[in-house]
Amino acid sequence: MFRSRLLACLLLIGMGACSTQPNPNPPPTPANTPAAAPAAPIRILRLDSYHDGYMWSTEIHRGVVDGLKDHGYAVDGQNITLEDRYLDTKRNTSPEYFARIGAETIAYIRATKPDLVIVSDDNATRLVVQPMRLDGIRFVILGLNGKPEDFELTTSPYVAAVLERPHIQEFMGWIEQVFGENARVTMLAEDSATSAGLFGDNKVEKAAEKTTVKLVNMTFTNNYAEWQKIVLAAPQTSAILFLGSYSTLRRADGSAVEPTECLRWTLANSPIPVLNFWEEAAHVGALGGPVISGYTQGYEAAARAARILDGTPINAIGFSAPPRGKLIVNRNAMNHWGVQIPLDLLEVSEIVVE
Repeated sequence: MFRSRLLACLLLIGMGACSTQPNPNPPPTPANTPAAAPAAPIRILRLDSYHDGYMWSTEIHRGVVDGLKDHGYAVDGQNITLEDRYLDTKRNTSPEYFARIGAETIAYIRATKPDLVIVSDDNATRLVVQPMRLDGIRFVILGLNGKPEDFELTTSPYVAAVLERPHIQEFMGWIEQVFGENARVTMLAEDSATSAGLFGDNKVEKAAEKTTVKLVNMTFTNNYAEWQKIVLAAPQTSAILFLGSYSTLRRADGSAVEPTECLRWTLANSPIPVLNFWEEAAHVGALGGPVISGYTQGYEAAARAARILDGTPINAIGFSAPPRGKLIVNRNAMNHWGVQIPLDLLEVSEIVVE
């Protein structure tokens, strides 16, 4: 039986029946292989502590978009999607609201799993990033006033940050250049943890000592009536009124004073030029200087985000502040207080006319 089967097979081979035949259903050749599906866009969530339309937040958004685009991640280039989510913690300040919005946002991020989250300011950092710092979600924070270790960020391999720090030394040099030697300054700011972080350890005094600027008075208060008295009395001792932050002021009845209201009152009633560390104050009417810029903060955060998306480990980026402030001058403020800005300084400054 075996021999007969073997002979039959040999006979068929001789006739070509067992020769290799073309496959009637060949696999597609490279020429007819369907193109690979395009990669899904990288999903970036921009998590904002405040609300849509707030000047600081608007400038941050512009900086993030431009920074991503300049580093190869353009929304209109279809390689990323950028979603804005606002926590609205400037207009809603109750502990109950903070707890709810924080929990809702954490749940949203865990459900949607964005590729990277760009977070602005301390409230969102405290409510969202700190509880999620070990979850594996990649975060780039900007506008961080507090110390990273206060939010336990330095123990996380998933977090980098652009710190928000006033350019105190640069400002003192700017004052000396604009107002001349021995310019006398009154400093006024809210009495808060933010002020302690920004101006504690005698930062302002030490910066002034490196110039000829004379810091004749420095007051921290949350009492709005006291604030107003200092503004009106400042010209008795000083040529310049320098403001820190002013978000925690209260009236005698305990009601909160809106920061914009405080700033506008101060600008309208100060007989001497008013300076402030933040760009938005110059747009409202402060004189200007090397300010903290929401746009710069957003741009720097986007640049760091792009490096992470390109493969740089987050712990190689770490926590740092922009090295210099954005130079800005309000022309109406110059005219109002009769200030002459040197031409070479004007030429390198953004001029606003609000």
